[in-house]
Amino acid sequence: MVLLQDGREIPFGPDERFPVYRTSITAEREPIDPYTRKLIYARDGYRCKHCGRQEVYLQLDHIIPWSANGSDRSDNLRSLCGDCNEERSNYGDLFGMRVVGVTRACYWCTRPDEMDEDAFEVDPEDRIRAYCGRCGLTSWVPSESWIL
Repeated sequence: MVLLQDGREIPFGPDERFPVYRTSITAEREPIDPYTRKLIYARDGYRCKHCGRQEVYLQLDHIIPWSANGSDRSDNLRSLCGDCNEERSNYGDLFGMRVVGVTRACYWCTRPDEMDEDAFEVDPEDRIRAYCGRCGLTSWVPSESWIL
């Protein structure tokens, strides 16, 4: 088990299951925005992040499952084919524990005329890497609020 900052323990290996903290009966759940879903698939190259198959029908997988209080933010979601998603269920795994979040536009896309020293007004330690929906590159955003 791995202890998260919020005090929750998560499985470290594929033989351990995440604990169930919520179910669809106990909590309301909004569907994932179609635009965010599209950006996640694009970030992942329209391939399963586990087996690498290019699938027409990809599914979004919560790295920390929703039932274990995992968020619906893009940095907790990855593309998996149906077989890999079903096999994974809510078991822990080391593959792909961290992914880059997605954003509608990165810093450079929102400020195209300021690509000089003014562009670095954000402290480098506060920057967050993100996949940009506008330019299709992994760049940076100035705060977590930019992550979808």
